[in-house]
Amino acid sequence: MKKLMLVLVLVVALGSIAFAQSGPGLNTGTYTITVTVAATTLVVGDGDLTVSGIPPGTTFAVVPDGAGAAYPPDGGGVTTMPDVAITDVEIAGDPGADVAVSFALPYFINSVDGQSNVRLNYNSTSAVWVAAIGLVYFDPTHTTVVTLDDAGAAVLELGAIISVGANATQTEDYVTSAVISAAYTGL
Repeated sequence: MKKLMLVLVLVVALGSIAFAQSGPGLNTGTYTITVTVAATTLVVGDGDLTVSGIPPGTTFAVVPDGAGAAYPPDGGGVTTMPDVAITDVEIAGDPGADVAVSFALPYFINSVDGQSNVRLNYNSTSAVWVAAIGLVYFDPTHTTVVTLDDAGAAVLELGAIISVGANATQTEDYVTSAVISAAYTGL
């Protein structure tokens, strides 16, 4: 008898809960939640650094000036300004976004015949980010975070410390490539 009473109490209790949830005063609807993920496209352009007129056996630090050229020589055996042309690298993406920038850099450029080379090195003034606050110099051997401007762009220039071997020939071009990579931070 106790079991029967317990079962009846449970049936009445569950029935009243069900009635309260589906009674005449309760209406239900659905709430649709839609999330659209924006494509976070990041475009990295190509740049160029061309230097001519460095004599064999000397070193020249190409310090980019943020305007496609370099600052005049400061020691290293170079007494006249070499011809320097720097084409900036433009990064385009989401306005105001922080972007981690890194370079894969060459350190030697060998001549075609392998008899001479040009050595490249880098320091804290070898790369520049042209920011809204002015020129921000950084060492391209380390990852640097830049902030894209209100138009979603950042401009970078790469220089190098160029050491021309004493046996380098003046009739040969020494050509290599550096690779720049960029990725949004915080994603």
